[in-house]
Amino acid sequence: MGNVENIERQILQLSADELAEFRLWFGEFDAELWDRQLDSDVPSGKLDALAREALRAHAAGTTTKLWFWIGTHAEYDKIVGEQYASACGLRPPLMHNVRRTNGPS
Repeated sequence: MGNVENIERQILQLSADELAEFRLWFGEFDAELWDRQLDSDVPSGKLDALAREALRAHAAGTTTKLWFWIGTHAEYDKIVGEQYASACGLRPPLMHNVRRTNGPS
């Protein structure tokens, strides 16, 4: 049995509380990996073509306004994490300390 299959089997055996705690942890873990990738891709120029395309579309008026969060990742995680934990009947906060940034300084 491979690692993924083993992890899947173990996840299926978690209690509801353990699964909720795992979801919170994994969400933070996944977001941290995404942040690191962006921290690497932005300065290297990998996203420059996409940024130019988005700016052209915006200037042409073909973009859609989206709701967005103005604040730090930590503030967002605290609010959303506590709401999620409360909805699952957990005692918030069940948040792990993960360093987040809002991009390059």
